[in-house]
Amino acid sequence: MIPSIQTTLTSQTKDQTSDTSWNGLFKVGGIAALAVVAFALIQGPIFILFPQPTTVIGHFIQFQSNKLLGLVDLDLILILCEILTVPVLFALYAALRRFNHALVTIALILGLGGIALFFAANSTFGMLYLSDQYAAATTDVQRA
Repeated sequence: MIPSIQTTLTSQTKDQTSDTSWNGLFKVGGIAALAVVAFALIQGPIFILFPQPTTVIGHFIQFQSNKLLGLVDLDLILILCEILTVPVLFALYAALRRFNHALVTIALILGLGGIALFFAANSTFGMLYLSDQYAAATTDVQRA
């Protein structure tokens, strides 16, 4: 075989092999992206039918009457979507890395950093804890 043709065929085979090794990640990323869309479609009607309380005491009362609704009103579904966004970001990285590796790497880092900041600043479970403490308080001093 002519060396240049053999080199071309070998590089094409390597490219195809490396592309098929990412298929599992592409499937997981696609399923996760569809789940994010489904969760967004679920969350909209919940916010319309069960609006958020406007005061902290209102949130505490909501948590005591229905913990799941209280968590959903304080972005539980968004927390799940952020978790599902991680495989989406990695799948996008795998798909686009050949076109502009540096830019896609920066985008991946910023995306993961944004998710980390979201979790660091999210108060959903802190409010649940405070609500339980408020409900357990027996005096006004303890509640304050």
